[in-house]
Amino acid sequence: MRSLLFLYKQKSTLISDHASATQDRTKYDHDIKLHTDGLIKTIIKNSLELYSDLRDDFRANCGFNTVLIIIVFSYIGVFIGRFKLEYDKTKLEYEKGKREEEQMNEKAKLEHEKAKREEKQMELDHAYKMMELSLRENFDPQRIKQILSNEQTPSSSK
Repeated sequence: MRSLLFLYKQKSTLISDHASATQDRTKYDHDIKLHTDGLIKTIIKNSLELYSDLRDDFRANCGFNTVLIIIVFSYIGVFIGRFKLEYDKTKLEYEKGKREEEQMNEKAKLEHEKAKREEKQMELDHAYKMMELSLRENFDPQRIKQILSNEQTPSSSK
């Protein structure tokens, strides 16, 4: 059975507040046609008719629609701008944290090297002290006198 076309008339009122103050509200009569062979065909046909009606209205009020489009795009631009600024702010904070972390790592390296130098210096000081102590032990005044007296005795025996 071929598509039977039923006409179902519905009045839909579209109010255009964007018209000038002197104009009254604009009313559109839109015929909604129900097709028996498919819901999709019905939706497509009715959408095309509604689109053509709205397109004619858009052309009639081109100035207001242009202003409306500019406002919508400006809001979109502001949103994108804020998003970019927030992204840049987050990126700067991340880079700042990364730099601080690198500085902390560098400070830790310097402190580690300083501790190594101090440890090496302490080892050298300890070795020097040990050498001094060994020299003091060998430098006993009584022992020196004994060595000197022993040296003098053999020379006198000659």
